[in-house]
Amino acid sequence: MNRLEWILGILLVALLLIVVGISALLWLQPRATAVPEGYVQVTTAAGVAPTSVYPGATARVGYAAAQRGVADWYADAVLLDAVATWPQGVSETELRAGTANWGYTFYSPTAGAVTLVTVIGATPKRVSESPYTPPATIMDAGAWLLDSQQAVNIFLDGGGAAFLQDNGITTLIMQLAASNRTERMEWLVSLFADESGRSYTMRIDATSGEILEVIE
Repeated sequence: MNRLEWILGILLVALLLIVVGISALLWLQPRATAVPEGYVQVTTAAGVAPTSVYPGATARVGYAAAQRGVADWYADAVLLDAVATWPQGVSETELRAGTANWGYTFYSPTAGAVTLVTVIGATPKRVSESPYTPPATIMDAGAWLLDSQQAVNIFLDGGGAAFLQDNGITTLIMQLAASNRTERMEWLVSLFADESGRSYTMRIDATSGEILEVIE
């Protein structure tokens, strides 16, 4: 092999290494994540997380708006559940306010269907409808006395705050269930730790505030 062939071989190897390096950088660079409508990316002590640009409300305040959103659906529509997810890494102080942007599911016995109403800020929007048969009795919403602020404080005081401190970045999900086999209205509150994969969940009676079950 002459000198020219050696030089060309070295250049070819160098070019190959450059291509591999650029490919690796493109592959390893952070990818942009999809942010839900009405949310922005914010940087907190816990990292980057989607946060709503609209002020949240407690579950009962949002429910009043959701009822307006379902008023043109079926007259016999009743509340089936309410769900909210807090941004990743939210602080204990923010959680204790119990405010979020909620989604409410209503059931119509006449239609045999459910519809989802989202409340962003104070604006309700009916976004879907599907056939549904409830597996258990649906409790009257009049039995719902415990708002999200009260429920999340019971949860945090009952071990949730300690879990939050021990596990760093976490995500909180709350669900109010009006239909279950216990025939009572219940709060299901869960914290999920992003790094460890651990979770802390509590079932709370939404009428009396009694802690029904703790699941770790």
